[in-house]
Amino acid sequence: MEDDIRRALQRVVDKPERIEGQAQSITVKVVVPDAGDKMMVDLGRGYKPAHDGAAFEDIIHDLETTFHTVMIERKINYQIDFYSAI
Repeated sequence: MEDDIRRALQRVVDKPERIEGQAQSITVKVVVPDAGDKMMVDLGRGYKPAHDGAAFEDIIHDLETTFHTVMIERKINYQIDFYSAI
């Protein structure tokens, strides 16, 4: 399950052109803690651009939509928490 979600989110991250200040190479990591119903997605330190305006919000929205689509398809229920550093 985690790998399916990681691959789906990685496709979204790889699709758009980078916003100024974002790293060129971004690797998505997905972690499901042992307890709880929240899945954590690490987008790495280089994912957040220097200025996170509307374009960045659109990408985050696409990531959230992709995540929820995978959850619905697999009939599982997790909340998501994106973060940009380990």
